[in-house]
Amino acid sequence: MIKEITMRNFKGQMESQKLTGKDIFVGPNGKGKTTRLQAIGIALLGYVPGKGKLPAETFKLASADTMSVGLVTDDLTFTRTYTRSEKSGKDGSNNITVSQGIDLSPSRGEKKAADKEARIAVEVGNFPVMLDFNEFLSLSDAKRRDFIYGLSAIKTDLWDRTKVESHIRSKLLTLDLEVNNPDQYKIMSGLIADAMKEYPENDDIQAGLQSMIEWSKAKQTHWNDEKKNAVGAVKKLADMKNQLAETDRNIVQHKAELEQLQQQLIDSESQLAKDRERKRAIDQRLVKISELGIMIETLTKSQSEPAAVNYDSMIADRQGKIKQQDFKAEFVRLDQELQSLSNQLKEAREQERAAYDALSTTKAEKSMLESTLKQIDEQSKKNGTARVCVIHPKIGCDKDFSKAATVFSQQLVALEQKEVYQQSALKEVRARIEVLEENKANIDAQRTETHKKQTDLNQANEEIRKSIAGLEKKKADEVNAAARISDQLKMYKEELTRLRNLPTEVIAPLDILEKQSEGRRTQIKELKVKLEGQEKAKITLSSLKSTMIDSKTATYNAQCVKDLAEALGPKGLQGELVKGILEPIRSDIQTNLKLIGLHNDFYFSTESDTGKEVFQFGWENEIGDKRNFDALSTGQQLLLLIAMLVTFLERSNPPLKVLAIDNIENLDRVNFRKALAGMDKLSGKIDNIILSGVVDLYETKWIDGEEVRTLLPELNGWGVTDLGEIAFEEVEQSA
Repeated sequence: MIKEITMRNFKGQMESQKLTGKDIFVGPNGKGKTTRLQAIGIALLGYVPGKGKLPAETFKLASADTMSVGLVTDDLTFTRTYTRSEKSGKDGSNNITVSQGIDLSPSRGEKKAADKEARIAVEVGNFPVMLDFNEFLSLSDAKRRDFIYGLSAIKTDLWDRTKVESHIRSKLLTLDLEVNNPDQYKIMSGLIADAMKEYPENDDIQAGLQSMIEWSKAKQTHWNDEKKNAVGAVKKLADMKNQLAETDRNIVQHKAELEQLQQQLIDSESQLAKDRERKRAIDQRLVKISELGIMIETLTKSQSEPAAVNYDSMIADRQGKIKQQDFKAEFVRLDQELQSLSNQLKEAREQERAAYDALSTTKAEKSMLESTLKQIDEQSKKNGTARVCVIHPKIGCDKDFSKAATVFSQQLVALEQKEVYQQSALKEVRARIEVLEENKANIDAQRTETHKKQTDLNQANEEIRKSIAGLEKKKADEVNAAARISDQLKMYKEELTRLRNLPTEVIAPLDILEKQSEGRRTQIKELKVKLEGQEKAKITLSSLKSTMIDSKTATYNAQCVKDLAEALGPKGLQGELVKGILEPIRSDIQTNLKLIGLHNDFYFSTESDTGKEVFQFGWENEIGDKRNFDALSTGQQLLLLIAMLVTFLERSNPPLKVLAIDNIENLDRVNFRKALAGMDKLSGKIDNIILSGVVDLYETKWIDGEEVRTLLPELNGWGVTDLGEIAFEEVEQSA
């Protein structure tokens, strides 16, 4: 059973439609009802039935550059994707192609498209019954016969590939045809051989015969077009022949005359080109002689003019401005003084460091002694004795140092005198360092100033040297220019002498040669026009002969393929085979009609009262009169078709049985409900029943004084997809 339909960029749809097995799509026109049915057909077959089998034909339904449709069934999920690609050809034209790809899940390793198609055919089949109800009603009896015969499964052991070939050969390759028209006999034999290639060895009679019928129909269309085109071409060429102004008589002599004139024109044009070149060379030589005379005169005049600038004097003047001064001795003196001062500074800083260290030591000793004297004094005043450690005041001591205070005071006076002396010495050293640093800074400033003087002098001298180099270059340029002028003057004089001494060439009068060439061109043009007309006449006559042969071939092929199609199709072998199984089919249809609730006897009629071959079907009414299908009401027609289509599905017995009917809106409410009830009874024989149309699925009831709309009870168990609100009018029909 199909569980889901997927659509991407298919007629503007981007949806997935779930299915229940019995489904109905309703809604106004343009909402996608028919689109869903077409998607099923494309997914199963690769094309929309009746709309062309090529991917490009199917892609017309796409709304983007990529379109896909697919089905999800109980055992297989597959999607067909159509892709449009555009490439530029070498001639600048756009080549547009449409390709089809198939995705299967679960995959069994299928890589090729043929393997994937075979997998779909095995697991799903390719026998969906899809019916546009309105379209079927408009078909002729012959078209209805073709439709029904195409769905009727032919199962017989009496026919196989060999017997089919023998049958059509004996029927079409007659002795009369071979004797009276051997060309047509040969074409017919070839067509039969080609048709048999469409019947694979392992196919049954149903599949093989159907393949041959489809091939013959395609060939019939092709050769009918070829015949029509060929007949039109013959008429057109005949008209062209009557309108020709020339014939192909004397065409060989005219071609020889044209070749002679063309050779004469080539010779005269060659002579004219040579003489033109000679004249051009003479004119160029005269112009060159004149130009050389002017250049020689100009160069001679420039040689006699005195020099405008005395470069030697200017160079000597600038050289005299270059100053020389030796700064080396001054730098040596200053560097020596700097070195001496640096040594003195180093020695003075060492003396400063020693004096500072000595002063620091004296201050430390003085501080310690002052601290000891202070403690002795404090202890004496407090206790009358001074028991304190002279090393550190916090260390206990039993000795009395009060008598030593006098000695310590004398030592303190000596240290104070020593401190004053050391401070004076440190100050003196620092004053000497300051003087030395100032002297060193002065020497550095002198050295910087001397270096600046040296740099300024070097820059000034460099500018003078550059100026001298520029003057020397100008002097050299003028000397070289004078030499070049002398060389050019010599060369120009030699060239002038050579040109004057060249021999004068004799040329023919150009105007006479030009008139001769023009006359020959006119003759050639006129002769070409004549030959073009003769060639056109020759080609037209040749094409007429060839086209007449092609027309004859196309006519034979068209007639042969028509005869072959009739011999294979409903009027021939297929018709005979189907007629042999019409009674079993009729019986099965009768059974399905009873399941729907219709007890009328169904019939097929293949021969009229006058013995003419016809194809009609219908049922007998309550009084036993045969009512042809077209004489039934619309509702009765749909119910009968449903019974027939279910029969064809049963007899074909594909893996997946799908019945899809479009445009069911012509049924009135009574017959619509009958159809729903009947299909519900037949649903056990079919995997999917799908209906679509602009129909009202609701009935109105009054409950507790209120109007309530509910789904028809016959829709119980059906999946209903409402694609939009519809305005309805009840359709009046007879039962």
